[in-house]
Amino acid sequence: MAQRIRAQCRRTPDALAVDSGGTALTYAELDSSAQRLADRLRRQGIAANDRVALLANKLRDEDDLEAVRAYAERHGLEFGGGVPFDAGFPAAEHAGLAPLDHMPDSPAIRAIDEIGQRWADISNRRIPTA
Repeated sequence: MAQRIRAQCRRTPDALAVDSGGTALTYAELDSSAQRLADRLRRQGIAANDRVALLANKLRDEDDLEAVRAYAERHGLEFGGGVPFDAGFPAAEHAGLAPLDHMPDSPAIRAIDEIGQRWADISNRRIPTA
């Protein structure tokens, strides 16, 4: 998938690549954004083959999910998980409530909990025991 996106960036840099939630990016802009993130990670000391997780928030559909997975693959990031868009969150935030308190059983809250648990389990396995 990542190779196909890179090839598309070269073929049609000015074509629309992402149009989601009021954000529109051409393939050239998407590629530039991806490169900025990779550069930022390198400046923070992340080297090739270091384990880095990418958590995507407010995924609206399978296309969003595939785009994030391709981005992660292209830049050697491990896709940590995706949190689905939840239309109820803005209402909770405007009411001054934390979404966790307002909607504890929402798909987004469940996804955050599952991702956190999975990464905690992974981290715990790496801790040496005496």
